Formats: sequence, structure tokens, C-alpha cells
Amino acid sequence: MTTGRPYYLIRPHVSGEGRATVLLLHGRGADEFDLLPLLAGWGESFDLVSARAPHPMRPGYAWYDLKALGEPEPESFQQGLAYLEALLEELPRRWPSLARPLLLIGFSQGALMAVAAAGSLEVPHLQGVAALSGYLPEGLTLSHPGALAGLPIFWGHGRQDPVLPYAWGEAAKQRLEGLNASVEFHAYQMGHAVIPEEVDHLRAWVAKLLPTAQPG
Repeated sequence: MTTGRPYYLIRPHVSGEGRATVLLLHGRGADEFDLLPLLAGWGESFDLVSARAPHPMRPGYAWYDLKALGEPEPESFQQGLAYLEALLEELPRRWPSLARPLLLIGFSQGALMAVAAAGSLEVPHLQGVAALSGYLPEGLTLSHPGALAGLPIFWGHGRQDPVLPYAWGEAAKQRLEGLNASVEFHAYQMGHAVIPEEVDHLRAWVAKLLPTAQPG
């Protein structure tokens, strides 16, 4: 089901005990349908919201423009973050049942946006962040870094990633741990992608994090 705004896809279900909401943030050049297969078979314990980034590309959409690889263009990055903030505020107003435990799951640019949201915005009910093949730019300033203290973060990265090098994932892990986030880091024999092994690890992480709303 889509809302009046063209930038996200939402699949609300009836509210119920132990349910959770998952917000998916796609990568550069993709759209709101790209990550939905990751959560196939997760069952009725989750409401899934898959956001479309605000900056059009050909093809797909982006959360921000780039000055260089790994260096977001500051103005468009702030626009993307403001758009995500507005979305996080709008969802529970439109569908009150979504005001429940929340997980942010992002890939590539979406991974950065998920972490930036957790460390810069007020995100009620946030239980954890999954960053898949992402990075944290050296110049990234988080306005509320203390919000990451104790926050569970799943980080998966390919050792052969040709887009966002594996070393960038390791650097992000070290930075997040320096902010006292609870990071579960996984390395995979893959490029800039998501593989079934990673999805299995993600499902297990979510099951530990939200035992009353287990995937599958």
C-alpha cells in the first residue's frame, strides 16, 4: 500500500502483541522495492516500510549526492536526513500501530542514513540498526552521538567490496565501538552485495534483539 507521498512504500498490518516495525533504506541508484526480498518470509510479526530516497537518479534514487566516493555532498546529505526525519515523524501519525519497537535496516547509502539517523535524530522506540555494506565518512558529524551508546548495531561487509572497501567497514566498526555502540560485525566473501549467509545472520540478530517478534 502506498501513501500520498511518492517516496515510500508501506505495508501496514493489524496491530498485535509483540509486533515490530522495520524501516528499509535502499542504496544509491535503487528504489523502495530493492530490499524487500531481504525480509521475505519474515512472517506476520513485522510491519515493513521501505523508503524511497528523495534525490532522483537515472536509474533509481539516492539519499545524497557525492563530492567524491565516500564523501557525501553536505547540503544534499542534510536534505536526505531531514527527509528521513519527516518520514519517521509521519509514519506513526498515519498508522498509530507503527509506534512500536523499530528497526532500521539500510544498504550502502541507506546504511549510512540509518546510522546517521540513530546518532542525529530523535527516533522513538528504536531498538537497533542493521548496516549492510555501509560506511561512516571521516567528516560525518553526529549531533547526538550519545544516543548510540548501548544501541545494538549489526554490520555486515564484503571482503571484496569494490565500491565501499572492507577497510571502511572496519573503520566504521571501530568508530561505533568508540561511541559505546553494541556492534555485531560480520565479514563475508562477497562484493558490494547481500548474500543468503548474511540474511541468516541478520535474522538471528533480530531474533535475539526482539524475541517476541521473531522473523520467520
